[in-house]
Amino acid sequence: MSESIDPAWPDIVWVCGGEDAACARLAQAIADGACLGLHRVRWQGAYLDDEARRLVCRFRAPDAESVRLALHCADGCSHIWPATLFGSDGAAANLVMQREFETPPCGDPRRLLALARAECLEATGGEPGHVLLSRDRRHLLCLCRVPQAAAARLDGVHHLGGRWRCWRCRYQAA
Repeated sequence: MSESIDPAWPDIVWVCGGEDAACARLAQAIADGACLGLHRVRWQGAYLDDEARRLVCRFRAPDAESVRLALHCADGCSHIWPATLFGSDGAAANLVMQREFETPPCGDPRRLLALARAECLEATGGEPGHVLLSRDRRHLLCLCRVPQAAAARLDGVHHLGGRWRCWRCRYQAA
């Protein structure tokens, strides 16, 4: 895997929730490394919940299909999507805030980013270190660093009118 990451490659996100077989495939693929390298996929890190039931993984790859192939997601795996990464301190995150949009919001993505930051502040008292917005604007992840007591209080519940799902996490570097 001597090939470097092309700066034009997008961030690709995979969200795994309760799919034990899928999460096991990821663990095997990362341990293998060979399949990732074959498809020019570079694992950047993961956010795993305390009970290993949920996972957000970030990759760099030519496209989402390369990640699907590397992870052997024959079913098309709709939980893999290209994203734009905002922020620079995701490694300190201990809380994932996840939001899905049935209809993608219109307008400037910076407005959506500002709204996500404001809602994270309202729900958690902290600002996200990383925000990942899917290119189709249907998925939004805020990776926040909040006090442990707040993370425990927010874990597993819906916030701000049910718009956000929250769960505690720990970061695992590539």
